[in-house]
Amino acid sequence: MSQSANTSRINNGELLDFFRCRIGNLTSNSVKDYSKALAFLDGFIPCESYSLVTPSATLVREWCIYLFNAGMTKKTVSHYIDIISGLYSSAVGEGLVEATEVFRRVKTDIKDIETLKSGERIREEDYSRLRNLACCSTSLPKDVAMFIDIFVLSILTGCRSFSEIALIKKADIANEPLWVSSILERYCNNNRKYVFPLSQSDRTERQLERDLDAGINAALQSRGIKTFGSLADTARCYWAYAAMKCGLTPSAIYSMLGTYPKAFPEIGIRKQSIPTTADTETILRTIADAFLFNPLNWYAMRLRPRVKIAEIEKRIAMSEHETTRPELFYPSREIAKRIGKKTLLEEIPVISDIVFFKTRVTDIYPLFLKIGDLAWCYRSGNGGGAYAAIPKVSMEQFQRAIGRFTPDYEVGPIGSIKPQPGDIIKIIDGTFAGNEGELLKIMEAGEQGIIYRLRIIDDQGVEWKVRVDARLTRNESSR
Repeated sequence: MSQSANTSRINNGELLDFFRCRIGNLTSNSVKDYSKALAFLDGFIPCESYSLVTPSATLVREWCIYLFNAGMTKKTVSHYIDIISGLYSSAVGEGLVEATEVFRRVKTDIKDIETLKSGERIREEDYSRLRNLACCSTSLPKDVAMFIDIFVLSILTGCRSFSEIALIKKADIANEPLWVSSILERYCNNNRKYVFPLSQSDRTERQLERDLDAGINAALQSRGIKTFGSLADTARCYWAYAAMKCGLTPSAIYSMLGTYPKAFPEIGIRKQSIPTTADTETILRTIADAFLFNPLNWYAMRLRPRVKIAEIEKRIAMSEHETTRPELFYPSREIAKRIGKKTLLEEIPVISDIVFFKTRVTDIYPLFLKIGDLAWCYRSGNGGGAYAAIPKVSMEQFQRAIGRFTPDYEVGPIGSIKPQPGDIIKIIDGTFAGNEGELLKIMEAGEQGIIYRLRIIDDQGVEWKVRVDARLTRNESSR
Protein backbone atom coordinates (compact mmCIF):
# COMPACT_ATOMS: atom_id res chain seq x y z
CA MET A 1 0.00 0.00 0.00
CA SER A 2 1.38 3.46 -0.90
CA GLN A 3 2.26 6.06 1.66
CA SER A 4 -0.36 8.51 0.35
CA ALA A 5 -3.00 5.82 0.76
CA ASN A 6 -1.92 5.36 4.39
CA THR A 7 -2.19 9.07 5.18
CA SER A 8 -5.79 9.12 3.94
CA ARG A 9 -6.76 6.66 6.69
CA ILE A 10 -5.77 8.76 9.70
CA ASN A 11 -6.91 12.08 11.11
CA ASN A 12 -5.43 14.52 13.61
CA GLY A 13 -6.63 12.55 16.61
CA GLU A 14 -5.08 9.31 15.42
CA LEU A 15 -1.79 11.04 14.60
CA LEU A 16 -1.74 12.57 18.09
CA ASP A 17 -2.34 9.10 19.56
CA PHE A 18 0.74 7.90 17.67
CA PHE A 19 2.71 10.80 19.15
CA ARG A 20 1.60 9.78 22.65
CA CYS A 21 2.81 6.23 22.06
CA ARG A 22 6.20 7.51 20.95
CA ILE A 23 6.45 9.73 24.03
CA GLY A 24 5.70 6.72 26.22
CA ASN A 25 8.91 5.09 25.00
CA LEU A 26 11.14 8.06 25.89
CA THR A 27 13.29 8.51 28.98
CA SER A 28 11.64 10.03 32.03
CA ASN A 29 13.60 13.29 31.57
CA SER A 30 12.13 13.80 28.08
CA VAL A 31 8.57 12.66 28.77
CA LYS A 32 7.58 15.79 30.73
CA ASP A 33 8.88 18.20 28.08
CA TYR A 34 7.40 16.26 25.16
CA SER A 35 4.05 15.79 26.92
CA LYS A 36 3.76 19.53 27.59
CA ALA A 37 4.45 20.41 23.94
CA LEU A 38 1.94 17.79 22.78
CA ALA A 39 -0.71 19.08 25.20
CA PHE A 40 -0.46 22.56 23.66
CA LEU A 41 -0.71 21.12 20.15
CA ASP A 42 -3.63 18.93 21.22
CA GLY A 43 -5.34 22.02 22.61
CA PHE A 44 -4.95 23.88 19.35
CA ILE A 45 -6.37 21.54 16.70
CA PRO A 46 -9.64 19.59 16.45
CA CYS A 47 -9.26 15.81 16.42
CA GLU A 48 -11.50 15.05 13.48
CA SER A 49 -9.84 17.25 10.88
CA TYR A 50 -6.77 16.38 8.78
CA SER A 51 -4.86 19.66 9.11
CA LEU A 52 -1.96 18.11 11.03
CA VAL A 53 -1.64 15.11 8.70
CA THR A 54 -0.60 17.44 5.89
CA PRO A 55 0.42 20.55 7.84
CA SER A 56 0.64 23.93 6.16
CA ALA A 57 3.05 26.67 7.18
CA THR A 58 0.03 28.77 8.17
CA LEU A 59 -1.14 26.11 10.62
CA VAL A 60 2.27 25.89 12.32
CA ARG A 61 2.64 29.68 12.43
CA GLU A 62 -0.78 30.06 14.02
CA TRP A 63 0.16 27.43 16.59
CA CYS A 64 3.25 29.51 17.39
CA ILE A 65 1.09 32.59 17.98
CA TYR A 66 -1.14 30.42 20.19
CA LEU A 67 1.98 29.56 22.22
CA PHE A 68 3.11 33.21 22.38
CA ASN A 69 -0.33 34.17 23.67
CA ALA A 70 0.04 31.50 26.35
CA GLY A 71 3.04 33.48 27.62
CA MET A 72 5.92 31.50 26.09
CA THR A 73 9.23 32.95 25.00
CA LYS A 74 10.72 32.68 21.51
CA LYS A 75 13.20 30.09 22.83
CA THR A 76 10.42 27.88 24.24
CA VAL A 77 8.33 28.14 21.08
CA SER A 78 11.33 27.08 18.96
CA HIS A 79 11.97 24.16 21.33
CA TYR A 80 8.34 22.99 21.02
CA ILE A 81 8.58 23.13 17.23
CA ASP A 82 11.64 20.84 17.43
CA ILE A 83 9.71 18.39 19.62
CA ILE A 84 6.69 18.19 17.30
CA SER A 85 8.95 18.03 14.26
CA GLY A 86 10.78 15.04 15.79
CA LEU A 87 7.50 13.25 16.55
CA TYR A 88 6.30 13.97 13.03
CA SER A 89 9.49 12.51 11.58
CA SER A 90 8.76 9.30 13.51
CA ALA A 91 5.32 9.17 11.88
CA VAL A 92 6.99 9.65 8.48
CA GLY A 93 9.25 6.70 9.26
CA GLU A 94 6.19 4.55 9.98
CA GLY A 95 4.55 5.57 6.69
CA LEU A 96 1.68 7.37 8.43
CA VAL A 97 2.38 10.80 6.92
CA GLU A 98 4.52 12.32 4.21
CA ALA A 99 7.73 14.25 4.87
CA THR A 100 7.44 18.03 5.16
CA GLU A 101 9.73 21.01 5.58
CA VAL A 102 7.16 23.31 7.20
CA PHE A 103 8.48 22.87 10.76
CA ARG A 104 12.01 23.81 9.72
CA ARG A 105 10.78 26.81 7.71
CA VAL A 106 8.61 28.16 10.51
CA LYS A 107 11.39 27.69 13.06
CA THR A 108 13.58 29.88 10.84
CA ASP A 109 10.78 32.47 10.81
CA ILE A 110 10.68 32.37 14.61
CA LYS A 111 14.42 33.03 14.86
CA ASP A 112 14.19 36.00 12.52
CA ILE A 113 11.26 37.83 14.10
CA GLU A 114 11.86 40.75 16.42
CA THR A 115 10.39 39.99 19.83
CA LEU A 116 7.94 42.72 20.77
CA LYS A 117 8.79 44.52 23.98
CA SER A 118 6.09 44.51 26.64
CA GLY A 119 5.33 48.18 25.96
CA GLU A 120 4.74 47.50 22.26
CA ARG A 121 2.14 44.77 22.81
CA ILE A 122 -1.51 45.29 23.55
CA ARG A 123 -2.45 44.07 27.01
CA GLU A 124 -5.73 43.09 28.60
CA GLU A 125 -5.81 46.27 30.69
CA ASP A 126 -5.37 48.38 27.51
CA TYR A 127 -8.30 46.64 25.86
CA SER A 128 -10.48 46.82 29.00
CA ARG A 129 -9.83 50.55 29.41
CA LEU A 130 -10.98 51.28 25.83
CA ARG A 131 -13.95 48.96 26.14
CA ASN A 132 -15.08 50.62 29.38
CA LEU A 133 -14.68 54.04 27.77
CA ALA A 134 -16.79 52.96 24.78
CA CYS A 135 -19.58 51.78 27.07
CA CYS A 136 -19.76 55.06 29.02
CA SER A 137 -19.06 57.61 26.29
CA THR A 138 -22.51 59.19 26.80
CA SER A 139 -21.30 60.52 30.16
CA LEU A 140 -18.26 62.28 28.64
CA PRO A 141 -18.11 65.92 27.48
CA LYS A 142 -19.71 66.12 24.03
CA ASP A 143 -16.55 67.04 22.11
CA VAL A 144 -14.58 64.18 23.68
CA ALA A 145 -17.46 61.68 23.35
CA MET A 146 -17.84 62.36 19.62
CA PHE A 147 -14.21 61.57 18.78
CA ILE A 148 -14.23 58.51 21.06
CA ASP A 149 -17.38 57.27 19.32
CA ILE A 150 -15.88 57.79 15.85
CA PHE A 151 -12.83 55.76 16.89
CA VAL A 152 -15.03 53.03 18.40
CA LEU A 153 -17.28 52.97 15.31
CA SER A 154 -14.20 52.36 13.16
CA ILE A 155 -13.42 49.29 15.31
CA LEU A 156 -17.03 48.04 15.30
CA THR A 157 -17.19 48.22 11.49
CA GLY A 158 -14.03 46.19 10.89
CA CYS A 159 -11.73 49.26 10.85
CA ARG A 160 -13.38 51.49 8.29
CA SER A 161 -11.48 54.77 7.94
CA PHE A 162 -12.31 57.63 10.29
CA SER A 163 -13.20 59.83 7.30
CA GLU A 164 -15.66 57.24 6.08
CA ILE A 165 -17.31 57.17 9.52
CA ALA A 166 -17.37 60.97 9.70
CA LEU A 167 -19.04 61.23 6.29
CA ILE A 168 -22.02 59.00 7.17
CA LYS A 169 -25.24 60.84 6.39
CA LYS A 170 -28.48 60.65 8.33
CA ALA A 171 -30.11 58.97 5.34
CA ASP A 172 -27.54 56.15 5.55
CA ILE A 173 -28.20 55.17 9.17
CA ALA A 174 -30.93 52.69 8.20
CA ASN A 175 -28.36 50.72 6.18
CA GLU A 176 -26.05 50.25 9.17
CA PRO A 177 -26.23 47.32 11.61
CA LEU A 178 -27.95 47.93 14.94
CA TRP A 179 -24.73 48.21 16.96
CA VAL A 180 -23.59 51.02 14.64
CA SER A 181 -26.91 52.83 14.18
CA SER A 182 -27.55 52.94 17.94
CA ILE A 183 -24.41 55.10 18.35
CA LEU A 184 -25.02 57.22 15.24
CA GLU A 185 -28.56 58.09 16.33
CA ARG A 186 -27.20 59.97 19.35
CA TYR A 187 -25.84 62.63 17.00
CA CYS A 188 -28.78 63.08 14.64
CA ASN A 189 -29.97 66.63 14.13
CA ASN A 190 -32.83 67.62 11.83
CA ASN A 191 -30.89 70.58 10.45
CA ARG A 192 -27.82 68.55 9.47
CA LYS A 193 -27.07 66.44 6.42
CA TYR A 194 -24.27 64.49 8.09
CA VAL A 195 -24.56 62.62 11.38
CA PHE A 196 -21.54 64.22 13.06
CA PRO A 197 -21.20 68.03 13.43
CA LEU A 198 -17.82 68.41 11.72
CA SER A 199 -18.60 71.02 9.00
CA GLN A 200 -17.95 68.31 6.40
CA SER A 201 -19.30 70.39 3.50
CA ASP A 202 -16.85 73.21 4.22
CA ARG A 203 -13.70 71.08 4.45
CA THR A 204 -11.50 69.23 2.00
CA GLU A 205 -10.88 65.55 2.57
CA ARG A 206 -7.35 66.30 3.78
CA GLN A 207 -8.60 68.93 6.24
CA LEU A 208 -11.22 66.54 7.60
CA GLU A 209 -8.63 63.77 8.04
CA ARG A 210 -6.27 66.16 9.84
CA ASP A 211 -8.95 67.40 12.23
CA LEU A 212 -10.18 63.86 12.91
CA ASP A 213 -6.65 62.69 13.74
CA ALA A 214 -6.11 65.64 16.06
CA GLY A 215 -9.48 65.23 17.78
CA ILE A 216 -9.25 61.44 18.22
CA ASN A 217 -5.64 61.62 19.44
CA ALA A 218 -6.52 64.26 22.01
CA ALA A 219 -9.58 62.33 23.19
CA LEU A 220 -7.69 59.04 23.57
CA GLN A 221 -4.75 60.67 25.36
CA SER A 222 -7.05 62.53 27.75
CA ARG A 223 -8.54 59.20 28.82
CA GLY A 224 -5.27 57.24 29.00
CA ILE A 225 -5.92 55.01 25.96
CA LYS A 226 -2.71 53.50 24.62
CA THR A 227 -1.93 53.85 20.91
CA PHE A 228 0.17 51.63 18.64
CA GLY A 229 1.64 53.50 15.68
CA SER A 230 -0.89 55.55 13.69
CA LEU A 231 -4.53 55.83 14.76
CA ALA A 232 -5.51 53.47 11.92
CA ASP A 233 -2.92 50.95 13.19
CA THR A 234 -4.26 51.41 16.71
CA ALA A 235 -7.84 50.68 15.64
CA ARG A 236 -6.66 47.52 13.85
CA CYS A 237 -4.74 46.39 16.97
CA TYR A 238 -7.76 46.74 19.25
CA TRP A 239 -10.05 45.07 16.69
CA ALA A 240 -7.62 42.17 16.24
CA TYR A 241 -7.26 41.75 20.01
CA ALA A 242 -11.04 41.58 20.37
CA ALA A 243 -11.20 39.17 17.41
CA MET A 244 -8.67 36.78 18.95
CA LYS A 245 -10.60 36.87 22.24
CA CYS A 246 -13.65 35.83 20.21
CA GLY A 247 -11.78 32.89 18.66
CA LEU A 248 -10.64 34.19 15.26
CA THR A 249 -7.39 32.76 13.94
CA PRO A 250 -4.52 35.07 12.91
CA SER A 251 -5.03 34.19 9.23
CA ALA A 252 -8.74 35.04 9.50
CA ILE A 253 -7.77 38.39 11.03
CA TYR A 254 -5.36 38.98 8.13
CA SER A 255 -8.11 38.12 5.66
CA MET A 256 -10.49 40.61 7.26
CA LEU A 257 -8.02 43.49 7.64
CA GLY A 258 -5.72 42.87 4.68
CA THR A 259 -2.74 43.31 7.00
CA TYR A 260 -1.47 42.07 10.35
CA PRO A 261 -1.58 44.44 13.37
CA LYS A 262 1.60 46.01 14.73
CA ALA A 263 0.99 44.97 18.34
CA PHE A 264 1.12 41.23 17.53
CA PRO A 265 4.08 38.96 16.70
CA GLU A 266 4.54 38.77 12.92
CA ILE A 267 5.42 35.27 11.73
CA GLY A 268 4.63 35.48 8.06
CA ILE A 269 0.85 35.15 8.50
CA ARG A 270 -0.99 35.43 5.20
CA LYS A 271 -4.64 35.41 4.26
CA GLN A 272 -6.19 32.05 3.36
CA SER A 273 -9.33 33.21 1.59
CA ILE A 274 -11.63 36.21 1.54
CA PRO A 275 -14.50 35.66 4.01
CA THR A 276 -17.99 35.45 2.55
CA THR A 277 -20.42 38.29 3.23
CA ALA A 278 -22.29 36.09 5.71
CA ASP A 279 -19.07 35.15 7.55
CA THR A 280 -17.97 38.79 7.65
CA GLU A 281 -21.31 39.87 9.14
CA THR A 282 -21.14 37.09 11.75
CA ILE A 283 -17.59 38.07 12.72
CA LEU A 284 -18.40 41.79 13.00
CA ARG A 285 -21.56 41.07 15.01
CA THR A 286 -19.71 38.75 17.40
CA ILE A 287 -16.90 41.24 18.01
CA ALA A 288 -19.28 44.20 18.40
CA ASP A 289 -21.36 42.19 20.87
CA ALA A 290 -18.26 41.31 22.90
CA PHE A 291 -16.89 44.85 22.76
CA LEU A 292 -20.09 46.65 23.77
CA PHE A 293 -22.00 44.10 25.82
CA ASN A 294 -20.01 40.86 26.34
CA PRO A 295 -23.12 38.91 27.40
CA LEU A 296 -23.27 35.42 28.83
CA ASN A 297 -24.05 32.85 26.11
CA TRP A 298 -24.21 29.10 25.78
CA TYR A 299 -21.47 27.36 23.75
CA ALA A 300 -20.57 23.72 23.08
CA MET A 301 -17.27 21.92 23.50
CA ARG A 302 -16.35 18.53 22.03
CA LEU A 303 -14.50 16.15 24.33
CA ARG A 304 -11.41 14.58 22.86
CA PRO A 305 -11.24 10.75 22.65
CA ARG A 306 -11.38 8.95 26.01
CA VAL A 307 -11.82 12.20 27.97
CA LYS A 308 -14.48 12.18 30.70
CA ILE A 309 -16.50 15.10 32.04
CA ALA A 310 -14.85 14.65 35.46
CA GLU A 311 -11.47 15.56 33.89
CA ILE A 312 -12.92 18.79 32.51
CA GLU A 313 -14.42 19.68 35.88
CA LYS A 314 -11.16 18.93 37.68
CA ARG A 315 -9.03 20.98 35.28
CA ILE A 316 -11.41 23.95 35.46
CA ALA A 317 -11.34 23.80 39.26
CA MET A 318 -7.52 23.76 39.19
CA SER A 319 -7.46 26.83 36.91
CA GLU A 320 -10.12 28.77 38.79
CA HIS A 321 -7.69 31.47 39.97
CA GLU A 322 -6.54 32.10 36.35
CA THR A 323 -9.75 31.76 34.31
CA THR A 324 -13.43 32.54 34.79
CA ARG A 325 -15.31 29.40 35.74
CA PRO A 326 -18.10 28.61 33.23
CA GLU A 327 -21.43 26.99 34.04
CA LEU A 328 -21.37 23.43 32.64
CA PHE A 329 -24.39 21.52 31.33
CA TYR A 330 -23.84 17.81 30.68
CA PRO A 331 -27.36 16.37 30.60
CA SER A 332 -27.98 12.70 31.34
CA ARG A 333 -30.93 10.35 31.60
CA GLU A 334 -31.65 7.34 33.77
CA ILE A 335 -31.42 3.93 32.16
CA ALA A 336 -32.71 0.83 33.96
CA LYS A 337 -30.41 -2.20 33.76
CA ARG A 338 -31.30 -5.71 34.85
CA ILE A 339 -28.42 -7.46 36.62
CA GLY A 340 -29.49 -10.86 37.88
CA LYS A 341 -32.60 -10.30 39.97
CA LYS A 342 -31.86 -6.64 40.59
CA THR A 343 -32.81 -3.60 38.52
CA LEU A 344 -30.25 -0.82 38.73
CA LEU A 345 -30.64 2.74 37.52
CA GLU A 346 -27.66 4.22 35.68
CA GLU A 347 -27.09 7.81 34.53
CA ILE A 348 -26.17 7.90 30.83
CA PRO A 349 -25.10 11.15 29.10
CA VAL A 350 -27.56 12.37 26.46
CA ILE A 351 -24.60 13.19 24.18
CA SER A 352 -21.49 11.58 25.62
CA ASP A 353 -18.83 13.77 23.96
CA ILE A 354 -20.58 17.16 24.01
CA VAL A 355 -20.51 19.51 27.00
CA PHE A 356 -22.47 22.75 26.94
CA PHE A 357 -21.02 25.67 28.86
CA LYS A 358 -22.20 29.19 29.61
CA THR A 359 -19.68 32.01 29.69
CA ARG A 360 -18.71 35.26 27.99
CA VAL A 361 -17.08 34.92 24.58
CA THR A 362 -13.96 36.75 25.79
CA ASP A 363 -13.45 34.11 28.51
CA ILE A 364 -13.37 31.16 26.08
CA TYR A 365 -9.86 31.69 24.71
CA PRO A 366 -8.13 31.77 28.13
CA LEU A 367 -10.28 28.82 29.24
CA PHE A 368 -9.12 26.63 26.36
CA LEU A 369 -5.49 27.56 26.95
CA LYS A 370 -6.03 25.49 30.11
CA ILE A 371 -8.33 22.69 28.89
CA GLY A 372 -7.58 22.59 25.14
CA ASP A 373 -5.88 19.20 25.41
CA LEU A 374 -9.14 17.76 26.79
CA ALA A 375 -11.73 19.40 24.51
CA TRP A 376 -12.21 21.93 21.74
CA CYS A 377 -14.87 24.59 21.23
CA TYR A 378 -17.15 24.71 18.19
CA ARG A 379 -16.67 27.70 15.89
CA SER A 380 -18.66 29.29 13.09
CA GLY A 381 -17.51 29.54 9.46
CA ASN A 382 -16.65 25.86 8.91
CA GLY A 383 -14.62 25.75 12.11
CA GLY A 384 -12.36 28.71 11.30
CA GLY A 385 -14.42 31.64 12.55
CA ALA A 386 -15.46 33.01 15.91
CA TYR A 387 -16.68 30.80 18.74
CA ALA A 388 -20.22 29.74 17.88
CA ALA A 389 -22.76 30.92 20.45
CA ILE A 390 -25.92 28.80 20.67
CA PRO A 391 -29.05 30.94 20.15
CA LYS A 392 -31.22 31.18 23.27
CA VAL A 393 -34.24 29.75 21.43
CA SER A 394 -32.25 26.76 20.16
CA MET A 395 -30.87 26.03 23.63
CA GLU A 396 -34.37 26.12 25.12
CA GLN A 397 -35.76 23.88 22.36
CA PHE A 398 -32.99 21.35 23.03
CA GLN A 399 -33.72 21.35 26.76
CA ARG A 400 -37.43 20.83 26.18
CA ALA A 401 -36.68 17.97 23.79
CA ILE A 402 -34.52 16.08 26.32
CA GLY A 403 -36.50 17.08 29.40
CA ARG A 404 -33.44 18.43 31.23
CA PHE A 405 -33.08 22.10 32.09
CA THR A 406 -30.38 24.59 33.07
CA PRO A 407 -30.99 26.96 36.01
CA ASP A 408 -31.56 29.93 33.66
CA TYR A 409 -34.45 28.21 31.86
CA GLU A 410 -37.80 29.67 32.90
CA VAL A 411 -40.46 26.97 32.80
CA GLY A 412 -44.07 28.10 32.29
CA PRO A 413 -46.82 28.36 29.69
CA ILE A 414 -46.59 31.16 27.13
CA GLY A 415 -47.52 34.49 28.70
CA SER A 416 -47.28 33.27 32.28
CA ILE A 417 -43.85 34.77 33.02
CA LYS A 418 -44.52 38.49 33.49
CA PRO A 419 -41.98 41.19 34.25
CA GLN A 420 -41.86 42.48 37.80
CA PRO A 421 -41.40 46.04 39.07
CA GLY A 422 -37.69 46.80 39.01
CA ASP A 423 -37.07 44.82 35.79
CA ILE A 424 -35.31 46.59 32.93
CA ILE A 425 -37.64 46.98 29.95
CA LYS A 426 -36.51 47.95 26.46
CA ILE A 427 -38.88 49.80 24.16
CA ILE A 428 -38.60 48.30 20.67
CA ASP A 429 -41.05 50.50 18.76
CA GLY A 430 -42.94 53.76 19.03
CA THR A 431 -41.92 57.22 20.22
CA PHE A 432 -39.32 56.03 22.74
CA ALA A 433 -37.93 53.14 20.65
CA GLY A 434 -34.41 52.08 21.66
CA ASN A 435 -34.65 53.41 25.21
CA GLU A 436 -34.49 51.24 28.31
CA GLY A 437 -36.23 51.98 31.57
CA GLU A 438 -37.09 50.60 34.98
CA LEU A 439 -40.57 49.08 35.26
CA LEU A 440 -42.49 50.99 37.94
CA LYS A 441 -45.97 49.53 37.55
CA ILE A 442 -48.08 47.18 35.40
CA MET A 443 -51.50 48.62 34.54
CA GLU A 444 -54.50 46.92 32.91
CA ALA A 445 -56.10 49.36 30.47
CA GLY A 446 -59.16 47.53 29.12
CA GLU A 447 -59.12 47.21 25.36
CA GLN A 448 -55.67 48.76 25.20
CA GLY A 449 -54.28 45.66 26.88
CA ILE A 450 -51.41 45.89 29.37
CA ILE A 451 -49.60 49.18 29.84
CA TYR A 452 -46.21 49.54 31.54
CA ARG A 453 -45.24 52.64 33.47
CA LEU A 454 -41.48 53.13 33.04
CA ARG A 455 -38.80 55.42 34.41
CA ILE A 456 -36.40 56.41 31.61
CA ILE A 457 -33.20 58.44 31.93
CA ASP A 458 -32.36 60.03 28.55
CA ASP A 459 -28.90 60.88 27.17
CA GLN A 460 -29.03 64.29 28.82
CA GLY A 461 -29.68 62.82 32.24
CA VAL A 462 -33.35 63.91 32.26
CA GLU A 463 -35.80 61.56 33.98
CA TRP A 464 -39.03 60.63 32.20
CA LYS A 465 -42.00 58.62 33.45
CA VAL A 466 -43.90 57.24 30.48
CA ARG A 467 -46.77 54.87 29.65
CA VAL A 468 -45.90 52.25 27.03
CA ASP A 469 -47.96 49.47 25.44
CA ALA A 470 -46.45 46.17 26.69
CA ARG A 471 -46.52 44.77 23.15
CA LEU A 472 -43.93 47.37 22.13
CA THR A 473 -41.43 46.25 24.77
CA ARG A 474 -38.98 43.50 25.64
CA ASN A 475 -37.98 42.38 29.13
CA GLU A 476 -34.18 42.71 29.19
CA SER A 477 -33.91 41.31 32.72
CA SER A 478 -35.12 37.87 31.56
CA ARG A 479 -32.75 37.57 28.59
